Amino acid sequence: MISTTLPNLNLGDKRLDRRCNRLIDQFVRKPSMSIPEACGSWKSTKGAYRFFTNDTVNAEKILQAHFMKTQQKVRETDGVILVAQDTTDIDYTFHFRTRGLGYLQGEHLFGIKIHSGLAMSEKGVPLGLLSQKRWIRDISEFGKRRMPMKHKRSQEERESYRWLETVRDVEKRIPEKQQAIVIGDREADLYELFALKRARNIHLLVRAKHNRYLWGVQKRLFTRLSTTEKSGTLTILVQKTLQRRIREVGLTVRFTNVTLASKNARGAIRLWAVEAKEEEPPQGVKPIHWILLTTVPILSCEQAKQVINWYTKRWLIERFHYTLKSGCRIEELQLQERSRLERALAVYTIVAWKLLWITYEAREYPEEHVDRILTREEWDVLCIVSRSKQNLPKTIHTGVLMIAKLGGFLARKGDREPGVKTLWIGIQRFTDIMQGWQMAMEKDVGKG
Repeated sequence: MISTTLPNLNLGDKRLDRRCNRLIDQFVRKPSMSIPEACGSWKSTKGAYRFFTNDTVNAEKILQAHFMKTQQKVRETDGVILVAQDTTDIDYTFHFRTRGLGYLQGEHLFGIKIHSGLAMSEKGVPLGLLSQKRWIRDISEFGKRRMPMKHKRSQEERESYRWLETVRDVEKRIPEKQQAIVIGDREADLYELFALKRARNIHLLVRAKHNRYLWGVQKRLFTRLSTTEKSGTLTILVQKTLQRRIREVGLTVRFTNVTLASKNARGAIRLWAVEAKEEEPPQGVKPIHWILLTTVPILSCEQAKQVINWYTKRWLIERFHYTLKSGCRIEELQLQERSRLERALAVYTIVAWKLLWITYEAREYPEEHVDRILTREEWDVLCIVSRSKQNLPKTIHTGVLMIAKLGGFLARKGDREPGVKTLWIGIQRFTDIMQGWQMAMEKDVGKG
């Protein structure tokens, strides 16, 4: 696979820089394998563990190098940049020897919390991360989030502040000439987020959770939208989750401008609200009903539909977290200390993004040359293994399809494009095939 190097990485020692880049490449090729299996030799494995236990290795510097690479991709991308942000838990509850963990959803679950901001093109191709925050909940603080108002923490001390911090990071890393839409789910429905002063090229798009009071009128937000005249219809593809299947959904679209009142009625914010509602869901299926709040002015039904389509791309941050945990199996790492896990998390964050990028790049730009992901030798071997003709179009779509078939993708008529899971399985199998091929070639050369 074409190398995923971080040219701007500076860990203070060129040897550490080389080791980090080598680990990223090794883990991309075998993301689901353990560290020894991915490294392939005792010498390489020992180097990996030394890297993760080295206190001079700064996880933030690894991520900063990735952010810089993402910035470059952003500058090369036309159109609006979408940035989906979300939080996930990295669960190490049963790693009893691991030190420095915090509680998660209950006082008996322990791990690390991560909040990431993933940049993508309007077509939904992940360009890389622009922000990531990691933190530990102190078990002595358990239960204090629901304390009376007089004991409440300052805004900066609350976990919800991560949503605001991500917007600040995006603001710093998006060129002034480009427009970015920062997207959040219902957890991001914070008055403080909308009230945040931002650069003019940074906008917000959030799914509403609270039926807020409107300024100067008796109605609330949800009532205002439900009584607004229907403006049109839209069909979208709703992605698969644990609770639902992938399916096409017909939505009724409404939009209006609203002015939200703060809790203490001392302030107000003008936004645009869009309702996307499924009127006739299949039997037994929970209907889609989104109420979206945005700082982007909406003056027509087409603009409202565009906002809905932008929101559907938020799902990609969930696929990123899925790839990080299921594809890279980050929760199975046995590194015994928080600092070591954070270094590994930084490396595997880049690995998860690369796997996701290959998947969606092949979907949106299928005719791009295959040399974006494979070397010439890898292409030749892949054609041989796949029993395909050498005169196949040398496109990224063809290469990804052949790799996905190694991962179990059937490519039947009517099947959708391969997903990230079949791709990472196929990459691992293809890596083993390439290693065997190269050993055979070296043996033949030695005989000569």
